[in-house]
Amino acid sequence: MQPEILIVGEERTNISISFCHNLLFCRLYEAHRRVQRVNQGLEDKLLKLVDVCETEKTTLTKDVATLSHKLADANYSVKKLKEDNERYKNDVSLAIQFLQCKQSNFVAHKYDSLPPEVQSQVSNYMTTKKKPE
Repeated sequence: MQPEILIVGEERTNISISFCHNLLFCRLYEAHRRVQRVNQGLEDKLLKLVDVCETEKTTLTKDVATLSHKLADANYSVKKLKEDNERYKNDVSLAIQFLQCKQSNFVAHKYDSLPPEVQSQVSNYMTTKKKPE
């Protein structure tokens, strides 16, 4: 009789161990499913964030390229304006020097010393200039 009791006791122990294993498996499986759902949600959020960042990066890259081009154009314009400004300063300086010069510093050409073509042009100019009076 005792061996039968031992066998029955072993069966109960085996059933009880099997039940514990099944219960433990179910708990682990449910925990695993919850972790998978959380991970999937986090992965989706991360992918959305990466997409937003990539879009923003592309936009910023285009903006940087556009602004770099505008900066280069502005630098070129500044350089040209500085050159023009320097040329105008030189022209004004020369004009001031001419205005400050005395007429005696200039040599007047005598009509007789001019070449014949220039003499004819001067005489034509002088006659047309006197007619309207």
